[in-house]
Amino acid sequence: IELINSNANSKIITEGWHQSGGFLGMLSTAKESKYSSAHPLFRLNSLLEIFIEKNEPSKPKSNISEFEELSNFQALWDKMTLSEKQEIARESDRLNNIGAQYYNQDNLEDAIKYFNLAIEIMPTNNDSLKNLVICYKYLGEFQKMEPINRILNHLGY
Repeated sequence: IELINSNANSKIITEGWHQSGGFLGMLSTAKESKYSSAHPLFRLNSLLEIFIEKNEPSKPKSNISEFEELSNFQALWDKMTLSEKQEIARESDRLNNIGAQYYNQDNLEDAIKYFNLAIEIMPTNNDSLKNLVICYKYLGEFQKMEPINRILNHLGY
């Protein structure tokens, strides 16, 4: 089974924008600490938290369904600037691609970890969602595929 390598260009172009300069998301390494303020994931999480605080009243996360979470993300996405969208898409795609590398090395545990990190940043990253389904199918963990397939269906895939 072949996994999907993400490309931020395709996500931005599908929204009607053109990103010049090619895929620049490979600047940081997989070994960087998620909690370092220089790490792109830390910056993106901070960016998303600040954006959410400015634009949406707080709700307890445990009471939000998977579809409400997607809708909330999409509403925030629609309000973001192009550069914010590009940064999020690039980092999510970078993490997806690291997950694909781990999958190709038969390291499914780390592959799943990175696909989940990509989805944490960008819950609508269909490449990472599809790759998770592939991993869970390979492992025979079909019950874990069900919610992901519902999300993919909700997104139109």
